[in-house]
Amino acid sequence: YYSADTRLLSYHTATQQTATVHDFAADFPGQDLAAVWTRYEGSSSHDGRYWGLMAEDQDWLTSALLVYDLAADQVIATLDTRGWPAEAREIDSVTISPLGNYFLAYLDRYCEPGQPGTPADPCGLMVYDRELHNGRSLLRIIGHSDTALDAQGREVLVYQDIDTDHIAMLDLASDAITPLWPIDFSATSIGLHISGRSFDRPGWAVISTHDGDVASHTWMDDQVFLVELKSNGRVVRLAHTHSLVDETQEHNYWAEPQASANHALTQVLFTTNWNRSGSEQVEMYLIELPLDWTARLP
Repeated sequence: YYSADTRLLSYHTATQQTATVHDFAADFPGQDLAAVWTRYEGSSSHDGRYWGLMAEDQDWLTSALLVYDLAADQVIATLDTRGWPAEAREIDSVTISPLGNYFLAYLDRYCEPGQPGTPADPCGLMVYDRELHNGRSLLRIIGHSDTALDAQGREVLVYQDIDTDHIAMLDLASDAITPLWPIDFSATSIGLHISGRSFDRPGWAVISTHDGDVASHTWMDDQVFLVELKSNGRVVRLAHTHSLVDETQEHNYWAEPQASANHALTQVLFTTNWNRSGSEQVEMYLIELPLDWTARLP
């Protein structure tokens, strides 16, 4: 599935046929929309049924949040955002949680410390139920992150906590935050990407890191590793990325490893330029794990 303008499209890999699943323009009569999408990031629920999307006008400002039920081919909830402050309508991305219970909106506008967002004046990470009711601000500022399932099957968000410099986990039901692992910025700056797609092996997230230095200074630099989603959990290092992202040269965004896991967490993909910053030469690598890798851990 993929988006184009106001349409959700499908591509059948066996037949190589493209089809329109739903055109959302009809759901917003009288509005001249530029796009209805998650905006580059975001995913459907694990079963592919529920989609958290946003409608953007010709100025690329969000005019509505919406939840689409693919099984019923129907928009089941909408939230008109045209009354929000203009800066709040600049949303980085939206998504639905793995079980389809929560809608997450990642606002570019961050909240000032001690001043959480409100449904009428949102900021930071805003979370709603599937009906787009009960909006609440859970994080004042949000960077790279992904939804996931913990070992108990609870819907969580794994994210870089910018205020505490930790990889952290947020329980979407209880709002409880669990620091998972400190990020060591003492030797070099580190950028992170997070994948929580391993729904069939819950309780783990994939972290991939990058920096601008060829030499690694800590175990976390230029790595792909797994973090167990609990306090004092285990860390499993998988690969060194050899990817150099040098801001003094032409920045190649795709050289950032951006590792992503399959549902079973037996395969992890990542990209790398193999220390060739500025070359625009990026390759993809596949890490394969044995089916019983969790049983082999200490």
